Amino acid sequence: MVAKHFMLLKEYFKISLAAAMEYRLNFIIQTTAMFVNDVVWVFFWWIFFNRFNIVNGWTVKEIMMLYAVITFSWGIAGVFFGNRGHIAKIISEGRLDFYLSLPKGELFHILISRSSWFALGDLVFGLVVATYVFNLSQWPMFLLVCVFSTIIILAAS
Repeated sequence: MVAKHFMLLKEYFKISLAAAMEYRLNFIIQTTAMFVNDVVWVFFWWIFFNRFNIVNGWTVKEIMMLYAVITFSWGIAGVFFGNRGHIAKIISEGRLDFYLSLPKGELFHILISRSSWFALGDLVFGLVVATYVFNLSQWPMFLLVCVFSTIIILAAS
């Protein structure tokens, strides 16, 4: 059952990536802009923690750990489950019937049928920050926390 869902996710991912690559420059600009946006936030935190070393027990390392988890999880939710913010619109426009007629689970199919490629910048940025702030023994916990964080993001969207 899980393998079949994974195969469906993989096929949707390929189709969505092919569609995004139709406008390569737009894809590159969106992804790069999101990455740069995240770098600006890190620069802000760097300035902030140069002025105040510890804020209520938090240091710049803990903020970067948190930021790695958030951006990586947001990237996963956007790239693989990009339709999460459009479910109400799909229902109100009467386009839910398409998904109800398909053999896979309706909610899963709705979530994966669209990708937000600008979130790829978040995904990559989260990995880059994680490589700097987490040591090798912390990676399993980082990935587990990211899975739960992605679930929370999907549930709240």
